[in-house]
Amino acid sequence: MGAWDIGNFDNDDALDFVIEIEEANSLTPIYELAVSINTNRAKDSDYYIEVDECGQILAGSEIVAMLSGFPVDNLPPSVEALKGNEALAVDTSKVVSIISAVQHILADSELSELWEETDEFEAWQSIVNDLLLRLRKIS
Repeated sequence: MGAWDIGNFDNDDALDFVIEIEEANSLTPIYELAVSINTNRAKDSDYYIEVDECGQILAGSEIVAMLSGFPVDNLPPSVEALKGNEALAVDTSKVVSIISAVQHILADSELSELWEETDEFEAWQSIVNDLLLRLRKIS
C-alpha cells in the first residue's frame, strides 16, 4: 500500500485524482464520479463503493470546497495550485450530487469499513462530516 493516513488527501488514490483533475483542466471528473456513485447506489442499494472511488470523491469534494471558498486546513501544494485556475469554476448545481456521494461513502463503503476497524474511525468520520458541512454551504 502507498501513502495512507486519515486526511482526505493522505492516500495515493486521492493524489492521483488531483493529477487527473489538473490534466483534464476541468472539474468534470469529480462530477462524473459523483453521478456514477449515486447512479450505482440508486440501481443497487448493495452497491459496494470501493476504496479507490472513495479516496477520489473525497479529494474531489475537498477541491470543490476549496474552490468555493471553504477549504480544509493544510491542503497539499498540488491542490493549492488549483486555486488560480479559472477553468475550474464550480457548478453549484452539481454540488448536491457530490454531497450525496460523500454521504454514501460515510454510511456504507469499503473505506468506511476499513476505518471502522481502527482506533481512528471517529476521527475519520469527523473529517468527512466537516467536509459535508463545508459542501452544504455551497449548495
